[in-house]
Amino acid sequence: MTPERTLQHLEELLARLGVVVRSESFDPHVFGDASARGGLCRLHDQTIVFVDARATLPDRIAVLAAAAARLDTDSVFMPPAVRQIIDGHRSRTVPWPQRPSLRLIHPHKRGVTTRKKRS
Repeated sequence: MTPERTLQHLEELLARLGVVVRSESFDPHVFGDASARGGLCRLHDQTIVFVDARATLPDRIAVLAAAAARLDTDSVFMPPAVRQIIDGHRSRTVPWPQRPSLRLIHPHKRGVTTRKKRS
């Protein structure tokens, strides 16, 4: 399977799981790390994977596979090659929380404040 086709399968899989994939140009001054390529987050009530628009194809695949590895994909059909890539990332990730914490990042302070989401 070509890398382009793998990326397409991952994007389709995440869409079936209700995850929005957004490609944005990352500002290294905001992230403080020029190697940041993306990741899974929750914004309001929507699960989103942000991917750096300038990321290489292998990096884009890695970001989407790592995001999918945090989700329950057992009951979703996908080509075996795609499942193998996701499973390779599964051992390096923690499962997506059922009740995520809010991570508040203060631009003028060092560190992150974590607060439990209210029910």
